Amino acid sequence: MALTIASLNNEAAAAKAFTLVARDRVTGEWLNTGDTVATLDARLFVKQTPIFGKTKLGIPIRRSLVQYVVSSVEADGTYDEVCTVNFTLTVPQRRTALTDTQVKDAVAYVRNLITGSFAGQLWNGEV
Repeated sequence: MALTIASLNNEAAAAKAFTLVARDRVTGEWLNTGDTVATLDARLFVKQTPIFGKTKLGIPIRRSLVQYVVSSVEADGTYDEVCTVNFTLTVPQRRTALTDTQVKDAVAYVRNLITGSFAGQLWNGEV
């Protein structure tokens, strides 16, 4: 995976540092060094699965996953997952029905819906 991440902005638009932990051909893992402390572990995972399955017409499907996981580190050294945020994009490798703009628009609609306020409502079961 060629993706490079050095920092990402949080909800307050403050840049947080991310350090590469592991990388192979299809997966990358970064530690959020700005928010990780002795009792909290925050990691970003990016994975691309070249062939996930096939459409009804037999076209191979590619799946991409971006996952942010926050875990508490317990006194005994074990991890307890506190929050996981996933974004999954699944598309046929040969997109005959959608343009690049249509795919970008679909991502923008979801990105614009998942604001901090909306995520808080989801977290509290208020949607």
